[in-house]
Amino acid sequence: MEASSLQSKNISTTQASTSNLTTSSTRSSLPSQQKITKKRKTTPKIVASDRRDINVRSQIGGHLCGIRHAGLVKLMGIMNLPSPIQDERYSKWDRDLLIIVKSFTGRSMKKAVEETVAAENGTELMVSGDGFWQTRGFQSRHGAAALFSCNTTPKVLDIETCSKTCALSIKKSNPAKYDNIIRSHRCEKSSGTMESAAILTMFKRSASKYGVYYTNKRMKRGLETIKREHGRKKLSGGKTIGGTSRLSVHNILRLQMTFASTIRKFKHDLDLLFNGSWAIFWHKYSTNDDPRHDYCSIDWCGYLKSVRDKTPYDHTSHALPRPVLDAIKPVFNNLCSRERKEIKKIEDLNHFSKRMKRGLETIKREHGRKKLSDGKTIGGKNRLSVHNILRLQMTFASTIRKFKHDLDLLFKGSWAIFWHKYSTNDDPRHDYCSIDWCGYLKSVRDKTPYDHTSHALPRPVLDAIKPVFNNLCSRESLTRVMDASTNGICCYSYYVQTISFKIWSLLY
Repeated sequence: MEASSLQSKNISTTQASTSNLTTSSTRSSLPSQQKITKKRKTTPKIVASDRRDINVRSQIGGHLCGIRHAGLVKLMGIMNLPSPIQDERYSKWDRDLLIIVKSFTGRSMKKAVEETVAAENGTELMVSGDGFWQTRGFQSRHGAAALFSCNTTPKVLDIETCSKTCALSIKKSNPAKYDNIIRSHRCEKSSGTMESAAILTMFKRSASKYGVYYTNKRMKRGLETIKREHGRKKLSGGKTIGGTSRLSVHNILRLQMTFASTIRKFKHDLDLLFNGSWAIFWHKYSTNDDPRHDYCSIDWCGYLKSVRDKTPYDHTSHALPRPVLDAIKPVFNNLCSRERKEIKKIEDLNHFSKRMKRGLETIKREHGRKKLSDGKTIGGKNRLSVHNILRLQMTFASTIRKFKHDLDLLFKGSWAIFWHKYSTNDDPRHDYCSIDWCGYLKSVRDKTPYDHTSHALPRPVLDAIKPVFNNLCSRESLTRVMDASTNGICCYSYYVQTISFKIWSLLY
């Protein structure tokens, strides 16, 4: 019994082991016998497109960062990410992307114009322009210019690409002729010319593209400048320029609005526009003893109507004092001339003054550890230190801000910075200084001693940095900063100096 029981137990154990082995063998062979399918996770597709979101984002991101396909491949490799799409498809999608970007920017700028027109309640938009280049500095061959609205929420209204080089369309059609032209042709375009040409192009197409006119309220600004410059000074009549029935805020606005209305009325006829513009001035200049209505029209001039109807007329109600009108006449001479002038660039005051800082830093970097004629380096305490560079820049900016309406005073004030520092007790150089701030001139007036040591810089240092002053403080250079703005929107503002900005017929 025991033997048979033990035998049956061994048999059952063997069968169980065999069964387990068979089951295990079957399970281990499943992966090789059956095809396992797993759904790989991918990024979503762009709506109404076969393109993947990650591919589109990487391509746009590459353009924003200034890298192309080769740069993206390296970046993905460093980040241990899959490589971007192939170069051929990348180039094709680049062309498609350009079309989409142009379409989007066009709609965006059109909407910006509509919002600006609504905000200004009119189609005469005050704008400022800015140029920028493909690479830093002014060595890039290609760039662009943009126009911005000048209001509390500035927007980009238009953009134009530009190039220093001439685009010759015969490069592919006639390579031999193209090579011959290139050998003898030299492009003379400069960065400034390229920029102003792009601005002028956008000015020309404003009416046809958007139905608006880019303007700059120069009549109002010119009158305000004259009023500010005169301040509390007495005119020939013994009174100041401002006040009731003089150059008040109300009268400035009336002159500006009348000037704008005249432009709007006669913008297609230069002769009528010229006469109408000067009629504003001489109508105000007229008195009962000396009427000046040669430019006026009987359609609106009360004096001419009174002559026609043989009725009395009194000029007192509309006339301004002649000393006031004599003071503001230069504004009319500037705006109401027949000559067409080029687009003028108004430099930003802060950006222009930073050129002083950059120039001095460049001189300091170029000299490095070289010894000057006094046996010392250019930098260091009481030499061209960071502190002194900033002081020179700030003084230069302050001088521009103070004298930006007078070129002679600006020229003298700029060079006064240099020669005041150049002066020593043995050799004072204060010909350009003003007694309002120069301690030496005050000491001469008061017959008191004066020591230059506290503010003077070593002459070898000043001799080294003088080229920066020669460059920035010449009359030609300072002319660019006359009437400089402090516009935070952009570096430059542009305006068309014709009889007004509205003589668009002259621009075409």
